[in-house]
Amino acid sequence: MMLYPIKLKPVFKAKPWGGRKLQTYFGKALPQGNIGESWELCCREDGMSVVDNGQYRGKTLREMIDIFRGRILGPAVLAKYGTEFPLLFKILDANDRLSVQVHPDDVCAKSKGLINGKDEMWYVIDAGENAKLIYGLKNVTSKAELESAIRENRILQLLNEVAVKPGTFLYIPAGTVHAILGGILVAEIQQNSNTTYRLYDWDRVDSNGKRRELHVKDALDAIHFEKSGPAATSVLSSKRINGAEIRSGPKVKEFTTDEVRINETFEAQTGESFNVIMGLNGNGKILYGGGSIDLNKGDTVLIPSEIKRYSLEGNMLMLLTHSLTQRKERN
Repeated sequence: MMLYPIKLKPVFKAKPWGGRKLQTYFGKALPQGNIGESWELCCREDGMSVVDNGQYRGKTLREMIDIFRGRILGPAVLAKYGTEFPLLFKILDANDRLSVQVHPDDVCAKSKGLINGKDEMWYVIDAGENAKLIYGLKNVTSKAELESAIRENRILQLLNEVAVKPGTFLYIPAGTVHAILGGILVAEIQQNSNTTYRLYDWDRVDSNGKRRELHVKDALDAIHFEKSGPAATSVLSSKRINGAEIRSGPKVKEFTTDEVRINETFEAQTGESFNVIMGLNGNGKILYGGGSIDLNKGDTVLIPSEIKRYSLEGNMLMLLTHSLTQRKERN
């Protein structure tokens, strides 16, 4: 029996900078508190996804991959990663400012006993007027210079800010200092890592008067100072293909993500690996060889590699992520 498009149940994470917009914008049923992250698709013990539709409802993503292996992942992913899922998909509700942070690259991560680093991409789903992100450093040429600024409490003078609006894509390579400055809803797609090194946290304290841990030494080791200057947001290509308006996102190490807007039928394919669809607005259907499933605002769906071709119907805005081989084909 052919596999079907797999809807996944989100895993919610409380954060001091979070809010309630995942409920008000997407209609997600949140627990109490300030919810900063919805882990939409994750194959990790600290946030394992569970199937939310069809005959495999209730099975974890880990169980599904162990059973179906290449039928889900595709031969390209299986050859490179075995049965480890290489990506992690989140939605962030940055009601307040995130910590100023950096992620290690693969080399740095392995030197610290980690499996891999974290390249990531942000797509701005919603943002208030004059919304901004921290994206890179300005006037910094060395580790010693930044270390001195941190010690003297003048790091804020060295952070590069960029304006963003709904639809902005940003590629955040590992080693890039970054943060969200509040009032922004972001889709985050990344290597499968949850390693973040905090440089600065706005002197925030919790209800017990404690500050969150900083990781200054690790962060300084991780920053790519030779590329630390102000980064520019991506200039993207737009095109119309098969009934869809497509804006191609930046090419990241392990994936490419497109913004796809449809108002009729759009034909898509998985190739040698999987696809992931994140519904941002509107509603429609995914049609495949074995039938169809509804695709609604707020849904994240894994399209197994076994489903070589499928169609999207409706009036929708979505993100469509291609892994590995499709990225190479588009170069």
